[in-house]
Amino acid sequence: MSLNSFLLIALCTALLAVLFFITKLRRVRGQLSIIEEALEDIKSGNPNRRVLARKSDMTKRICYAINEIAVKNQSQLIQQKQSEQAYKRLMTSLSHDVKTPLASLFGYLDAVENGLVAGEEKEAYIHVAVEKACHLKHFVEALFEWVKLDAKEQVFHFELCDFNELTLIPIPAFLIICFKMCLCTVAAIN
Repeated sequence: MSLNSFLLIALCTALLAVLFFITKLRRVRGQLSIIEEALEDIKSGNPNRRVLARKSDMTKRICYAINEIAVKNQSQLIQQKQSEQAYKRLMTSLSHDVKTPLASLFGYLDAVENGLVAGEEKEAYIHVAVEKACHLKHFVEALFEWVKLDAKEQVFHFELCDFNELTLIPIPAFLIICFKMCLCTVAAIN
């Protein structure tokens, strides 16, 4: 083989290699522009956008990672919307749970203040108003504790306890109450 033939073959091989790398470079540039478009689309608020890649693409790992980020982002957005809806329902419920006893309390106190009730009935109204106020106070305290737990300002500590022991404590007190009721009922019958 002559030197000219060898140089011609080497030159052709080099040209083919350059053409191959230019083709690969163009393909990678095209893939990068698709990735850039997808990222812009995701950034502008389209969580459904995905980047397609072939198994032979050099950028397939980047595309898969972008798709994984987009899926996680979409999942977080869905969770956030669900949390916002649950929060709105909770606020509506809490508003109702506070408004109802407060309106009742106001009604009883208004009747007492305006002299619509007197004597024993007035005392009964005041007693009911105090009960409503206590109920409302306990509700607000429980709500406050729940909010502190939710905000992680307070930590709830779980403790192991013997369930049998816990259930046995109220039974004697309950039996005493039942026994007294039975005696009262028997005394009332006689």
